[in-house]
Amino acid sequence: MNLGKNSELFVFSLYNPPNVILNFEFFKTVNKKCRNYILGGDLNARTKQIGCVGENENGIMLERIINELDFSVINDKRPTFNIFNKNYFEILDLFLFSSSLIDKITDFSVLNSQGMTSDHFPIEASISMGYQLENKSAAKRFNYKKANWQ
Repeated sequence: MNLGKNSELFVFSLYNPPNVILNFEFFKTVNKKCRNYILGGDLNARTKQIGCVGENENGIMLERIINELDFSVINDKRPTFNIFNKNYFEILDLFLFSSSLIDKITDFSVLNSQGMTSDHFPIEASISMGYQLENKSAAKRFNYKKANWQ
């Protein structure tokens, strides 16, 4: 997304399968080539550093990504994954932001009351970039030439 003044916002979505280790080089490339970025998804990374109950190899890699690169985790420690019949909850879905955006985060929520049929809850973050969107096409919604004015 072009933010003007030679500034861009890069948005990534990532699903990392549970049996695949997070690719440090991918995160390193994002960090090197993008100034402002958001990466969201199911990373299947469990680490106590972000509030998880358990830990795994992806969690260790996520800690390395956070500690060595310019990534910040946004989550309020509410679980995003559950196994209903086992009463098991975990944080697997995350947003990672560049440090240049961290002060622009205005809200984060886990949408756990949406009646989802998935074992993952959607996550949502609000960002204030200092821009106001204007819907210019609203005035063009009606074709007045087709109206029967009588």
